[in-house]
Parts: sequence; structure tokens; C-alpha cells
Amino acid sequence: MPKIFVSTFGFTESAVLAPIVKIGLSHDDEIIVLIPKISTGDNRLSNALKKLKEMIRYISGGALNLELVEIPVKNFTEAVNVIRKLLKQKSAVGETYLNLSGGMRALILEAYTASLLAYLEGIKISFTEIELEGATGSIKLVPPYFPKKLNRTELKVLEELYRVKNVSGLKALSGKLGLSPSTMSRVLRSLSSKGLIKLEKKGKKSFVEVTEQGKMLK
Repeated sequence: MPKIFVSTFGFTESAVLAPIVKIGLSHDDEIIVLIPKISTGDNRLSNALKKLKEMIRYISGGALNLELVEIPVKNFTEAVNVIRKLLKQKSAVGETYLNLSGGMRALILEAYTASLLAYLEGIKISFTEIELEGATGSIKLVPPYFPKKLNRTELKVLEELYRVKNVSGLKALSGKLGLSPSTMSRVLRSLSSKGLIKLEKKGKKSFVEVTEQGKMLK
């Protein structure tokens, strides 16, 4: 399956090149750059695009080309819909990556909002690491998650699992929370199906770990 790399873009090509190098692209993959559809008379964007094209041609030996998509950034709703439809279309043909390291703040917010809506439609998108300003490092963006409403017991178990970190003694945990083993087992399966915890069995012991999405709900 080909990789589809979608990126917001501003005045520096490095914000796009760094994640491209990290994920690694081949001649079957696509690079799509989102740029603002506004006339500013600023040559920085065109100069940065020229440099980006040259660098991609160099590192890929001419195998990869850029597709530019203009986004109507002044209309938030329209911009979000354009990007959401693009993500939906591309995810149907390849593994889609979204890079939000560069570009106007409005464009980044519109692209991220589009990704949230895409997730609600069941569209899988992977995020590249966000490059920090001044080449000071990068951070991992946790994919958005919209779980179904948790009941009181599920919230109680999730909070306790987060507090004690990795758990192996589920019997002791059941007793501490005043739950029967069967209830605890049912709750853990429910939390796991919602992507909030990871369940792993090693021998006779079961281990539980709260996922990054689960930690957001602490």
C-alpha cells in the first residue's frame, strides 16, 4: 500500500522535509502540500516551495513529485471540508500521514479539525511528529479519540489503572475497588475495545496498561 504524505506548508521547507525523511517515501508514494489560497504578494512562499521541490527531487532521484492544494483559509468551514474530503479520498488508496509542522496557524487549525472529523468517520490517519521551532526537537501528536460515554465503574477503574501505572494483580485491584472478578473482566474488555487500555497476557498473569488516549481522560 502506498504512503500518502499530506502537509501544511509555510515559509520553510525543513518543516516538511524532516518528517518525509523520517517516514521514508518511495516512488509509489505521494506528497501533497497544503498552501493558503490568498494573494499576499509575499515571495517567501514561492521561494520555499521552489526549494522544497528541488530537495525532494534530489533526495528521491526525481521519483517523487509535489501536488499543491490551495486551501481557502479565510473560510474556516470551507477549508475544513476541502481538507477532510482530501484525507478521506487519499486514505482509501494508501496509508495517509498528516504533518502539521509548518504553515499559517489558521491552516494548521483547519487541517487538524479536518483530521478530527475524519476520525469520526472512521478514517485512519497517522500523524508525523511535530517539529518544534528553532530545531529544538519534536513531539509526538497523539491521534484524537472520541470514546463512547464511560459509565461510573469504567471511569473508576480507568482512574485507578492510571494511578498505579502498569497492573498485573487484577484480583487485588478488583478487591480494592470492590468489584467482582467477573465485573472487572467485563470492564477491562470494554475499556480495551474503546482503545483506552492495552491488555496483555504473559503466562498465567494478565497485564494492563493505560494508552495515551486513556491518559487524556484521567
